[in-house]
Amino acid sequence: HMINSDVVEEMQRMWPEEWERTSRNKFRSGDDMQYGFSYFYYLTYRRELHLGLNKGEKVFYDSEAKADLIRMVWEDEIDTDGDGVLSNNELLTLASLTLGDAPQSGYIRKLEDCLVGVNRTKLEDGTVEESLFDEKVITFEDAKSCSMSLSGMQSFALNAASGSRHKGAHVTNLDEVAFQMIGDDYNDTKRQLDSVRARRPKFICINDNMEDPGEEV
Repeated sequence: HMINSDVVEEMQRMWPEEWERTSRNKFRSGDDMQYGFSYFYYLTYRRELHLGLNKGEKVFYDSEAKADLIRMVWEDEIDTDGDGVLSNNELLTLASLTLGDAPQSGYIRKLEDCLVGVNRTKLEDGTVEESLFDEKVITFEDAKSCSMSLSGMQSFALNAASGSRHKGAHVTNLDEVAFQMIGDDYNDTKRQLDSVRARRPKFICINDNMEDPGEEV
C-alpha cells in the first residue's frame, strides 16, 4: 500500500491506546488496529470523523480537529504545488473556494487585501495611498488570520464532509470483491477457491488462516 505517514501519525494521535496495544502484541491479535483496513477506512471518513458527523455525534470536533481540518483543505485543495505560499493561480482557487462561485476581480482584490494586510490612507488631495503591512507573500498563517479565507475553508470542509464535495472514495458492489480466509478444512477451502474461480471478481484477497493443514489442503 502507498501510505501517507502524516495520516498514520494522525490516526495514532486519535487512538493512542489501541495503537500502543497493537505494538505490544508479538503476534496478530483480534484487537489489533490492522493498519491497512484502518488507514483506508480513515481516509474515506476522515472529514466526517473530524467534524463529528459520524452517527451525528460531535466526537472530535474540537479546536485541534478544526485546525487539522483547515490545514487539510489548504494542503489538498489550495496549495497544490506544496511550496507553502500562494501563487496567483492558487489565489484564484482560494477565492473561488471562499466565494463558492467564479470570483470577479473586485472580490479577488478584497480577499487579497484581507490576506496581506493593506492599510489605506486618504490623503489631503483626495487620493488614497496604500501600504502593505508585510511582504506580499501569502502563507497558511495568513489564510487562517483572514476571516474571509478562514470562513471559506471551514465552509468547504463542512460541505466536503456532508458529501457534496466528497471525492476519492467510492463504495463498490461487493459482487466484485472476494475476501476469503483459508483454513485447514479441505472441503471449505475447495468451496471458497471454487467460488472465486466461478465469480471472477475484480478484487481478490486470499488470507492464509491455516494452523495445521493436511497435505491435501
